Amino acid sequence: MIGQTDIMEYAQANQTFTARQMIYDLGARDTDFSLNTVMSCLRRMIENGVLQKVKRGIYSITDKGSKSFVAYYDNEMQNLNKLLSKKFPFLNYCIWSSEDIKHNSHYVVNMDIIFIDVEKEGIDAVFSTLMNTPDLKRQVFKTPTEEIFSDYIIGNSCIVVRHLISEAPVVVFGDGGKRTSIEKIMVDVSADQEFFFFQGYETLRFYRNIIDKYDINENRLLRYADRRSCKERIAEDLEYVKQNKIIA
Repeated sequence: MIGQTDIMEYAQANQTFTARQMIYDLGARDTDFSLNTVMSCLRRMIENGVLQKVKRGIYSITDKGSKSFVAYYDNEMQNLNKLLSKKFPFLNYCIWSSEDIKHNSHYVVNMDIIFIDVEKEGIDAVFSTLMNTPDLKRQVFKTPTEEIFSDYIIGNSCIVVRHLISEAPVVVFGDGGKRTSIEKIMVDVSADQEFFFFQGYETLRFYRNIIDKYDINENRLLRYADRRSCKERIAEDLEYVKQNKIIA
């Protein structure tokens, strides 16, 4: 089912669009839709100020809408979601990409990683399924150590299966796939050992880039940081970035 997040992603990729063209394009990606639902979503998004009518039947994104973060999501990730949703219809997981880190960082690192964050009980099952998928082109790693991440994952096209923290802030799209929020990325990059090269002062530059580009839900950010036992540190980093000039 097409929802507001799908429409936002589409609007950000198209300068102007019609509902008919959007439904056709999203339908071509095997996304189910209801015309009434789509029109209701469009009306709500106009009321919220993230979309506007350019003329009758033609829509475009507003400045407010352009600051909404929509996670990177390509056909490969969509196919992984189809595989996992069919195999594990009741499993809680989130598929996201290193592209969302690279696009917001000063630090240049050769990463081409699809992260599949899975609730703890499902990690082994998802890893086993991926390892036994014959047409999978990427090497698959399960909860890698910092050393393995540095020696074998950086510079290669990989899938990394990791633990999804309960109550992590994720976004549900029309295909049922859960994608990361920008708040989840900010906390994970600061807290997880595999992102060691983005930590320290690089985290501050990373936060500066994100704050300049997107609207951040600080309450959601700090709730998740609290789940990760790093709320105080991230709150201090966020405040420092707001109050000081960060050297590029």
